[in-house]
Amino acid sequence: PRLQRKLVIMAEAETPQFKVGQRVCDETEEFKGTIRWIGKIPKSPQPEAVWIGLEWDDQKRGKYDGSIYGDRYFTCSPGAGSFVRPTKLVAGMTLGAAIERKYRPDERPHIRVHCPQLLARDSSSGAFLRLTNVDMGGWAITEVGADVGTALPNVQQLSLANNLLCDWEDVLCVLRQLPKLDTLNLNQNNFTAATPAGGGARGQTITKSPPEAEAEAQASASNMVSSDMVVNDSAADGGSSGEGSDSGGKLEHPNLRTLTLCDSGASWDCLNTLCSICPALQEIHYAGNPHNSQVLLDCNKVANLTTINLSYNAIESWAEVRKLSTLPLLHTLLLRHCPLRVIDTQQPPTASDDNQNNKNDPSYFPSLETLSLDKTKIDNWDFFEHLNCISSLTALNVADIPLFDGMDEHERRKLTIARVCSITKLNRSQVKTDERDSAERYFVRFHSLDSSPPAAYYRLREKHGDLQPLAEIRLNPTDDAKEVAVLYEETVVEGFSVDLGWQLWEFKVAVGERISVNAAELEVWHKSPYSFDRLNYTELALHALRIQATDELHVKRTTRQNLNLPTRTPTKKPGSSPSKSPPPRASPPKPL
Repeated sequence: PRLQRKLVIMAEAETPQFKVGQRVCDETEEFKGTIRWIGKIPKSPQPEAVWIGLEWDDQKRGKYDGSIYGDRYFTCSPGAGSFVRPTKLVAGMTLGAAIERKYRPDERPHIRVHCPQLLARDSSSGAFLRLTNVDMGGWAITEVGADVGTALPNVQQLSLANNLLCDWEDVLCVLRQLPKLDTLNLNQNNFTAATPAGGGARGQTITKSPPEAEAEAQASASNMVSSDMVVNDSAADGGSSGEGSDSGGKLEHPNLRTLTLCDSGASWDCLNTLCSICPALQEIHYAGNPHNSQVLLDCNKVANLTTINLSYNAIESWAEVRKLSTLPLLHTLLLRHCPLRVIDTQQPPTASDDNQNNKNDPSYFPSLETLSLDKTKIDNWDFFEHLNCISSLTALNVADIPLFDGMDEHERRKLTIARVCSITKLNRSQVKTDERDSAERYFVRFHSLDSSPPAAYYRLREKHGDLQPLAEIRLNPTDDAKEVAVLYEETVVEGFSVDLGWQLWEFKVAVGERISVNAAELEVWHKSPYSFDRLNYTELALHALRIQATDELHVKRTTRQNLNLPTRTPTKKPGSSPSKSPPPRASPPKPL
C-alpha cells in the first residue's frame, strides 16, 4: 500500500490539472465522469505511462469495474469504469474564464454582435454592468472562482447547467458573490458522484462500494454546506460587499426565488440547507433524482414556496406527497413520471362528516391549483375521489396512466371530469360548463346498473336525477343477427342468406339477381316489432340500420305509378306576364 500510495503521488505530480474526485469529460465533451484513481499500471504495455481511472456517469460507457490485469485500483459498477490517458480528457475551466471566453470582443470579421451595448464593460473594473441574464450551460465549468462577482455584479438569472460542478462550496461561492441573483440553474451537475473538495486527502484510492461512497459523499456535502453557512470574510469582501449576508456573518441570500437542481443527485439535507440560506425561494425544481422515494423537504424553511417539481423521482405513496400539504402558498405541484400508485387510506379532516358535500379542511393544500400526474402508475379511481379533498384544485394533468388503458379519449375524459368536481382544465384543455354537465350525466348513466356504484354516483344522481342507462350501439354485425327473413311481394325468398355487412345497394343487387329484377326497380322496407319504415340510405350497411334477427326485410318492385311523385310544373314569378311563343322564322329567299 505504501508503494502504491507513492506511485499515486508521483502520478498526480505529472498531471497537476487532474486530481482524484474531479469531474471531467471526454474530448467530445459528450460524456462526463469522475476521476477515481490516478497512477501507473505496471502490468500494462506502457508501465511508465500515467493512467486515469474514470467512473462514467453513463453506466454503459466504459468496460471495467475498477480492476484491470487482475489488480483492483478502484471500485464502480461493471461497465462504468475506464482507464484513459490524460490527453483524452478535458479538465474544464473556472466560471470566470468561461465568461471571458464567451463575452470577450471577437475580432473575426464574419462575427457580428447585434447588441454591443450589452457587452460593454466598465472602464475601471472591467465588469459587464448590463448583463442580467447569463447562460453558461455546457462550458465544462469545474470551479466558480472568486472573480464572478466582479465580472457580473448585476446578474439576476444564471444558468450553470450541464457542467462539471461537484462541490457545494462552488454553489455557496455563487450565492456570496451575486447578491442580486434571482434564478439559479444547476441542472445536470453531479453533486454525489465525487466527494467534494476537502472531503479526503488528494491522491487517495477510493475503495468503497458505490452505494457507500455515494452515502458518504452526500453526508460530507451536507456537513460542508452547513458548516460554510458562515461567510468567509475575504470571499465576501471580494464579491458581494457583504450585501448577501446579515450583520451576524451568517450567509443569507434574500433575493433568490428560483432554484433548479434537476438530475443533480443532491440530497434532501443539502436542499434544506440551501432553503435556509435562501428564505425567499418560490420555485424549486428537484426532478430527475430517482434515488428519492421520500419527500423530506422542511416546509418550515420554504413558507413562500409556490411551485415544486418532483417529477422523475421514486415517490410511490401519496403519504409522502401529503407532507407538502401544509405549505400555505403552494399552487403548482408536478409529479410526472413518478411511480405513484398507492393512495393512503387516511383522509384529511373535514369540517363535518354528515355527507360528501361538506366543505373540506382548508388547511389541506390550501392554495394548490395545478397538479400534474402524467405517466404515473395510478390504476384505480380512488385517487380521483381523494382529489376532491383539495377544494382549490382547478387544473389536473393525468395523461398516459394505467387506469386509462382500454378506454377511448371520450370515455376517460368524461369519467375524470365527473369524479373531480372542482377542475376547470383537464390535460391542458378547458372544461366548459356544458361539457361538465354532459360528463356528469354520462357518469350517472355509466354506473346506473352497478351493484355498488362509487360515491360520486350518489352525489351526481342527487344533482341530475335518475337517468336511463347507456344504450348499446353495435357498430359491427353480430352472429345472432345474421338470420333475417326476406320477402318479395309478401312471399318469403327461400334459401336467401343476408349478410349484414352489405350496404343497402348491395342487398338490392343480390335480391334482384335472385328474383331476376333490376335492382334500380326495387325498394326495401324494414319491419321490426316497433315500426315499418322504408330504407333510403343506400350507402349504409345493414347492421348500421339496426336490423335484428327477428326483423323482416320486405322487397317491393317500384313502378312510376306507385312512386307517388308530384308532377313538376313550371313555376311562375308573381307579376310576370305569360310567356309567348316566338314567331315562326321566315324561310330564306330562293336563289335567282
